[in-house]
Amino acid sequence: MKPIEERVCAGARFLDQQEQDWELKVDPGILFMESNFRCILGQLFCSYGQGCNRFELSQMQAAELGFTALTRTEFPPLAEAWKKMLRERQAAALNGGKPTSVT
Repeated sequence: MKPIEERVCAGARFLDQQEQDWELKVDPGILFMESNFRCILGQLFCSYGQGCNRFELSQMQAAELGFTALTRTEFPPLAEAWKKMLRERQAAALNGGKPTSVT
């Protein structure tokens, strides 16, 4: 499995292709990756399960995209990586620019 930062970048690229302005719909202040409702997919699609179903993602695919952790110890660094990404993208959007953290 790839490092967390790479998985989060892959998840952001995936969402970029699927959901316009998704990063503006997620509140990093309440992001809690262990919650089915406050995680990335939960905030976008009402629950983690509904998000996975929408894109037909298996648990492993969701983990590869940084939408869930493989172990409980991964949840805190996973949340921090998403929060960092979200803050950068939201700041760029407010300044009229494109996000630069995902290549």
